[in-house]
Amino acid sequence: MPCQTCPRLFQSPGPRERRYVEEILSVGLYVRVSTAEQNSELQLRELREYAERQGWQIVGIYQDVISGAKSSRPELNRLMLDAAARKFDCLLVWKLDRFGRSLVDCLNNIHDLERNGIRFIAVTQGLDTDQKKPASRFLLHVLGAAADYAEPAIMQSHSAENDAVAGFE
Repeated sequence: MPCQTCPRLFQSPGPRERRYVEEILSVGLYVRVSTAEQNSELQLRELREYAERQGWQIVGIYQDVISGAKSSRPELNRLMLDAAARKFDCLLVWKLDRFGRSLVDCLNNIHDLERNGIRFIAVTQGLDTDQKKPASRFLLHVLGAAADYAEPAIMQSHSAENDAVAGFE
């Protein structure tokens, strides 16, 4: 018989035993690759397996094939609209840099998710915006800063390579 004060959290199968029953979350999966030559199957497989291990229900899959440097990504835009409509409880991404490389863009989107009551998890990095995990939230900000730092470094490296090639023509 379920506990009367919190029926979704506890069940009492016997007089001496009480066990915790996880609430089933509905989750959205977001994957992104930068070019059509890249394959998103690894990301999708790991996200599906993670959701399955948790016993969560996948209700939406959002896939972009576009550079992370682009702030407007069609599937990310659709995802954010669905989050505002509360079509899922939690968003799973493979890595933070798949969700966004710009610290400002990434953190703004995560804050928008939180305002809509949506939990954010980067599964391969153990990042989780669950309020019960403050260390994970701190790491999220540190990794976001690292991703923000990496983007200009990559652009500068590509620019230097292009300049070197142009000098040899």
